[in-house]
Order: sequence, then structure tokens, then C-alpha cells
Amino acid sequence: MASIKDIADQTGFSIATVSRVLNHKGYISQATRECILQSAKQLHYVPNELARSLNTGFSKLIGLLIPSVEIPYFAQLTYAVEHVAYQHGYKVLICNSEIDMQIEKGYVEMLKRNQVSGIIMASQNQSTEEYDSIDSPLVLIERSFSTHISSVVSDNYSGGVMATELLVQRGCRFLGHIAGSRSIKPALRRTEAFISVAEKYRLPYAIQLERIGCNAASAADNLLTENPGVDGVFCSSDDEAIALMMIANKRNLRIPEDLRIIGFDGTKIALDLNITTIRQPIEEIGRRAFLMLLDQMENKNSEIRHDVLPVELHVGKTT
Repeated sequence: MASIKDIADQTGFSIATVSRVLNHKGYISQATRECILQSAKQLHYVPNELARSLNTGFSKLIGLLIPSVEIPYFAQLTYAVEHVAYQHGYKVLICNSEIDMQIEKGYVEMLKRNQVSGIIMASQNQSTEEYDSIDSPLVLIERSFSTHISSVVSDNYSGGVMATELLVQRGCRFLGHIAGSRSIKPALRRTEAFISVAEKYRLPYAIQLERIGCNAASAADNLLTENPGVDGVFCSSDDEAIALMMIANKRNLRIPEDLRIIGFDGTKIALDLNITTIRQPIEEIGRRAFLMLLDQMENKNSEIRHDVLPVELHVGKTT
């Protein structure tokens, strides 16, 4: 890859003069400017954004930390953030934490060293104190546990209520729930809603824990094995709903006649399969998070915001 020194060697101008032309700084004659730019084109010179940020103290790069891009919700969220960032002239460094605190810490330190302009975090392994210690513009997605950090979350509790109420309306009398980690607030709020509705109608229920990134099929299989009478299940994600459908088919359970299933997220694959699910506004979450971050990056007096976005019930063939 060509460097500024290569351009200087080819044109005979100093490195300082080449740098001023490429960074649009200072007065340079038109003839000199055209000569240097022509050389840069011939040598296929590409600016080093990270090196430039070291000189200017500002880059057009942001970091996005997610648990795993393999999870459909986070894949769609990543696309949404990248799309709006590109529209505003920013590039996104995508970091998969793999549900590992040490990996996440390493990525945060890497982003700091490379002087990204801001960070969007949709992972969940850091403590409140560690988030507060990040001295960069920061926005959390689906995590809201600090009054000092802006966040965008869905109305997870309302979504859980809608899902469980629908199971009851459809005549289910033994409710099941595949739950996400209790340490993750969105998953916890969905579980709390499920329990609240089940207890309101005095219906028996069973809860099976499925930690994010683990085998959803195993959790689904355990739920049906340990609770053979379950006739309606609210899953904390669409991935879990799809896994449950596969396990139910292997057991020759008819959906929805023998077992009604509801997911959560509204991912493209769930909608393509016409699964009943709670739709999060994934595109809007990504857009809102980036615009919050952009406001922080460009405005030192930006206000801390905590946006809670509404969810919708999509009724498909599984209920």
C-alpha cells in the first residue's frame, strides 16, 4: 500500500507538503496540489484513518460491540448501525465479544488505543463501574443501568405481557417460558412479564433458562421433557422459538394444535417463517443509537437520553 513517503519520493516534494495537500491544510499552490493528487491517484494511495486520528484527535470511526454477529438480532442491528453511520460519513469497527468479559474488555481497550470517536455497546459483560469509566462518547443498546450513559431499549416488559396474554387468549392452560440470562435486564423484564400474566390468571407455568450464545435446542428439549403438559411457550428470542419448533416436530407435536409458540425480536428469519413474535424496531434501535452517539461526538453539551421504543405483536402461524 502506498504511503505519503512514496508520493513524496515520486513528486520530489517534502513529506510535510504532501501531508498538507492530502489533509487539506495550509496554502499550497494549485500546480503543486494537482501534481501531488495525481501521484496519489497513480499510486492508489488510501488514507490511514487510524493514523490520521492520532494527528487530529478525531476519527470518523466508531466501535460497535455485540455478543455475536451469528445471532440474527445482532446481525440486523449491526446492519442498521452501519447503514446510518455510512450516511453520516462514519465507518464501523465491529467487535464480537463472544459472551466473554475478557474479550469485551480487550476490545474496549483496543478501541480506546485506536481513538475511535465513539462506542455503541450492545454487549452485556461489563459492570456499571466499568461502563462509567469509558472516557469516550458512549451509547448502550438494550442495556440501561446507568443514569450517566445514554441508552436505547425496547419495551421488553410490555412485549412479554402481550406474548403471554395471547397464549392465554388462545386457550393455553400450562405455560412455558424459555428465558434468557437473569443478569441481562431485557431478558429479565420479559420473564417478569411472563410470570406476572401467568400468576394473574392463576395458571401453572415452567421456566427453562437459556443463556445467550448457548444451545437453544437443548433448552427447548429440556422444557418439553421436564414439563410434558406444556401447551403454550413464550420464548425470549426468535432463535429459541425456531429451536423449539424443531424439537416439537421431532416429538410429533403439532403447531399450533398441540403447542403454541411465540418468539421475541421480530428478526427477518422469524417473519419469513411466519412465527408469532414480538417485533422490536431493530432498524430504529440502530438508527437512534447512532444519532445519540453522533450528538455526543459533535456536541460536548449533549443531553443524556434513555429512549424506550414500543414493540408490536406479529401474529403468525405458530399460535
